[in-house]
Amino acid sequence: MERKVSANDKQFISFTLGQENFGLDVMMIESVERMSSITPVPKTPNYVLGVTNIRGDIIPIINLRKRLGMDDKEYDDDTRIIICNFDDYRIGLVVDLVKDVITISEENIQSSEGIFQDRKNDFISKIIELDGNYILALDLEKTLDIGE
Repeated sequence: MERKVSANDKQFISFTLGQENFGLDVMMIESVERMSSITPVPKTPNYVLGVTNIRGDIIPIINLRKRLGMDDKEYDDDTRIIICNFDDYRIGLVVDLVKDVITISEENIQSSEGIFQDRKNDFISKIIELDGNYILALDLEKTLDIGE
């Protein structure tokens, strides 16, 4: 039986980095793109891969694995760039695999405040429970902290 969608439901795009499942609020997502050629930019943090051209616009690209303190991985056919809009700023996040757009009821979303201790988890804002599995929702503001 299909569940009715309520006004309190949230939609997330789910994706993986290694064995971990992550999510981003779909309201911040512009598009999902195949991996394309990236031009390195000197004197940027190690997690900034460079820039790429997406439909005529130059977009900075972040290696999300490095940004979260995870081991790097070779890109493959599943690798995608999630183009995000945040405070009128566009940026691409490289992820291992984009899985699905999911609709989650509010009671299945918990704050992650005080749960995690390591650096990677500074970027996690919520924990989503879906069919007995957990998805870590990224706090895009902390992940894309331009002032860092």
